Amino acid sequence: MRWDTVLDINLRAPFRLARDLVDLLAAGHTPAVVNVCSIAVTGFAGQIAYDASKGGLLTLTRSLAVELGPRGVRANAICPGFIDTPMLDEGALRSIAERVARTLPLRRLGRPADVAGAISWLLSEDAGYVTGQSLFIDGGMNRQ
Repeated sequence: MRWDTVLDINLRAPFRLARDLVDLLAAGHTPAVVNVCSIAVTGFAGQIAYDASKGGLLTLTRSLAVELGPRGVRANAICPGFIDTPMLDEGALRSIAERVARTLPLRRLGRPADVAGAISWLLSEDAGYVTGQSLFIDGGMNRQ
């Protein structure tokens, strides 16, 4: 049951939104889709459904870039790391996040404004030639 619910929210809903809104998007001034994935696309123990849904969303984003590009619609993804939001208060996530943050090059948790700024840029004309990309907003956690 959890598997289906997580995939419905994190993968099926973004697909349906993009599919149903493609004509509206294509008619826009700077048509773009930005999907919110996660550092979880790299895989973590104990959260298979979440990781798979976010990994699928990343691949969906890349496919949307190819499919919608000819219509002038760009598609990109952001992959936030540990961002200081109420989500960190679920279970022991905050203590894990704070421990990980101390090991990162930037030595801090991300802020919601860090994510918002990246989304804003990807939606702007300044990113007009950027499509099919994933931007990790994670303080240097993913250094591939």
